[in-house]
Order: sequence, then structure tokens, then C-alpha cells
Amino acid sequence: MYGDTFLFDFDRPHSAKAVVFVRPWRKVRMAVTSELAYGVPVTPTNENPNMRRLSLRNTERLNGYGRTDVRVTWSTLGHWEFYGELINLFNERNYLERMRMNEPGLLGGPIEHSQNIYAEFSRMATFGIRVAF
Repeated sequence: MYGDTFLFDFDRPHSAKAVVFVRPWRKVRMAVTSELAYGVPVTPTNENPNMRRLSLRNTERLNGYGRTDVRVTWSTLGHWEFYGELINLFNERNYLERMRMNEPGLLGGPIEHSQNIYAEFSRMATFGIRVAF
């Protein structure tokens, strides 16, 4: 890979992020974060989808990626904060690879298939405690 030129892993030609932060009460903070990006570089697969061809590193781009997160934090106005978060609020399926097989002689016509390139990142709830000294 030395001497080769390839796209950086975080090269996103189209990207937007929005954050809404609200403090409805003195001890409570709420935040909604939404992110949308297109054209993230990826290394194409060969016949086995789990094997990447490193000689073609980041030569293709993925379709869109979107995620919205919600976080609520309750503070004791001292050292302690308790928070709950819902990641991927709308359960968006990201990094889909779409394939179309249109070979002559296929019974039933062309086949269209889509699958996640990476393991699906579905909706996830988290919670935690933060202590500041």
C-alpha cells in the first residue's frame, strides 16, 4: 500500500449533521442529534462477501448513511449525572449493498438483492452515570 493513492476512510463528499439541545428544567437536559452522509469509501468484495480485495482499497462508495439519536440527562447539580440514550431512533438500515443480476437465461427474469455490508446497527438503548470531580 506504500506509494498507492486511495480515498481516506472518512472522505464523505456529502455530509450534514444537526443538533437540537433543550434544557426544559434546571436539572434536565435533552438533545437530539441527526446525521446524514453519502459516498463513504469502501473496499469492494470478491466472491466471498467477507473477504475484501485490499489491492482495490476504497475504490467504491456506499449509498447513504443516516442516524438519529436522543439523549436525556438528569443532573444533581453536584458531581452526579444520570443519562439515558436511544441510538438510531428510527432504526435506519445503513450501508446497504444493492446487486442486480441480469444474465440471459435466468428463470423469472432479473434478480435484485440488497444486503448490509456490515453487521446491522439497529436501535439500541443505553444508560449511564457520569461523575465529575
